[in-house]
Amino acid sequence: MFDIGFAEILFISVLALVVLGPERLPHAIKTTLQWVNYLRHSASHIKETVHKELKVDEIKQNLPLEELNQPLQSLKQEASTLTDSPSKPSSDINKKAA
Repeated sequence: MFDIGFAEILFISVLALVVLGPERLPHAIKTTLQWVNYLRHSASHIKETVHKELKVDEIKQNLPLEELNQPLQSLKQEASTLTDSPSKPSSDINKKAA
């Protein structure tokens, strides 16, 4: 999530120890961890709620993908046969122009 290395963590720890002191540091760490856990839980709960409200799984199951794919396949086959075979009307146009 954050690109924090060992040196940065060590620097923040020493700075917190100097600013807060050894008496208040454990309480500050505990409070910070409680807030982080609360935010994670809240984000997870919000994600689940949105997922349930949007009914994503139900929408995915109800999509008629096979019905849509069949006409697309036939169109692809028609397009490939048209591009593979030479077009006769263009030769007729060339004869009329001459």
